[in-house]
Amino acid sequence: MYAQFYNLSEKPFNPNPDPKFLYLTPSRREALASMIYGINERKGFISITGEVGTGKTTLIYTLLNNLNEKVKPVIIQHTMITFEQLLKSILLKLGVPLGDEDKTSLLHKLNEYLVQGLSQGETLAIIIDEAQNLPIDTMEELRMLSNLETSKLKLVQIVVVGQLELEVKLDSEELRQLKQRIGIRRQIIPLSKKESREYIEHRLSLVGSSSSRVFTSEAVSLICRYAMGIPRTINILCDNAFLIGYSLSQKKINGKIVKEVIDDMRVHMAEDFSPPFLSHLSLAPFKKAFASRSLPVYFFSIIFLLSIPLLVLTNK
Repeated sequence: MYAQFYNLSEKPFNPNPDPKFLYLTPSRREALASMIYGINERKGFISITGEVGTGKTTLIYTLLNNLNEKVKPVIIQHTMITFEQLLKSILLKLGVPLGDEDKTSLLHKLNEYLVQGLSQGETLAIIIDEAQNLPIDTMEELRMLSNLETSKLKLVQIVVVGQLELEVKLDSEELRQLKQRIGIRRQIIPLSKKESREYIEHRLSLVGSSSSRVFTSEAVSLICRYAMGIPRTINILCDNAFLIGYSLSQKKINGKIVKEVIDDMRVHMAEDFSPPFLSHLSLAPFKKAFASRSLPVYFFSIIFLLSIPLLVLTNK
């Protein structure tokens, strides 16, 4: 829609995890290199974590494009599952026929597949996205996969990728044995303000434009300040700013347009921040304050959260 209006070859800020648009900061470069190295060198377990929206899934797809042709990758994205369901999912993705096997039989089938692959010089890499959602029991049983090995090397490489909650789980007492088996552990950090500007410039350069051509300096500063280094938020802000600019037939996005996008996002955040059991209460004054920035966001959130127990008790 707006791409042609702004003379862009395609939309530069789509939310899809497209490796083409990957912007490699030091922490992202290190995470990618660590995954490639860990898989190629058969290090067993690898952990990659980062805040929501920092580009973890994009890194996974970039990894797939950089793996040795002898590496067989299996991606698991639905993670609220038991260990037995995980094994079945892996085997099905590998094309292994299944019947009514129990957990032990499933492990045996996977081991047979791995041994056969090893004889052909192949490596299996199981990449689990959103791994923070794996139940504790499932994560604990992941250790069983590390037992699939020869006297010299690991038969399966496991990459767990997830939000920072995954770090907390891995540091828990219940998973201390799993933690000991993690050979590589990396964290993706949010972009700095300088990196945020470079991120915007990088994506625009790939579609035949530049930030100075389509954004004012104020607009870029506002986007970087509000996004707080989260690439997904930058994408949302820029994409919506282009939409509004297009609707106004405005060739250059200014601070006023970006402020409108930010205010809309604040209103939606306030609307989402309405627990069902408080639906009969009027939250309009709070939402208005939240959107207009007349109250600091964190102060508002803390006060509101602290008041929930009292509201529940008084409305019983």
